[in-house]
Amino acid sequence: MREQKWGALTFGAFPAIARRVLPEIVADYAAERPNIVFHLQSMRSRSLIDAVASHQLDFGISFIPGDRDEIESIPLQTLKAVCILPVGHPLSEKQSIKAQDLAGQPFVSLGPQDQSRMLIDKIFDDLQIPRKMQIETGQSETACSFVALGAGVSVVDPISAAGYRDGELVVKKFEPEIKFNIWLIRPRMQVQSSVLDNFIQFMSDSLSASTL
Repeated sequence: MREQKWGALTFGAFPAIARRVLPEIVADYAAERPNIVFHLQSMRSRSLIDAVASHQLDFGISFIPGDRDEIESIPLQTLKAVCILPVGHPLSEKQSIKAQDLAGQPFVSLGPQDQSRMLIDKIFDDLQIPRKMQIETGQSETACSFVALGAGVSVVDPISAAGYRDGELVVKKFEPEIKFNIWLIRPRMQVQSSVLDNFIQFMSDSLSASTL
């Protein structure tokens, strides 16, 4: 079937990927398809899942799989957590950061509603490593801002950390490995569209080729 070159796509993504990754993917795709209109919304994964289920969005990119019968969740990519440090931190000379290295460190934590918080906490709890939990925030990008200001250290997804230039934030491999999944959320009952299917394939290929 010849690729359709006109139409509209309305989709959403969790804030970090909506700001850091998808604009470049959409711009690359739109450059050769001037008659396709794109509507990209930045929203939390929970709200995004509800919006896809009610057909307010054609699809969504989420950090958590959907839990509603009206949608299907398809894994897109797996990301590895990174440790972020303020510039000049004593640990910044290390090649990688182990959980034990962060014992007693002021730690900028994600909010309890963030699924990655549970994965991160489990590592430290299982290893019985104490942290100084002084600041908590609902978004990884905000955690990065706190760390850049010297308020502590943190463990976040690599997309959120990627928006900072050298000299603003130190990003290191974190051990033991923590993996985050990115999910494609689609309605189960959806009219077939080559515009939609072709863009999702392009986006999936672009994410797979990225270095995140």
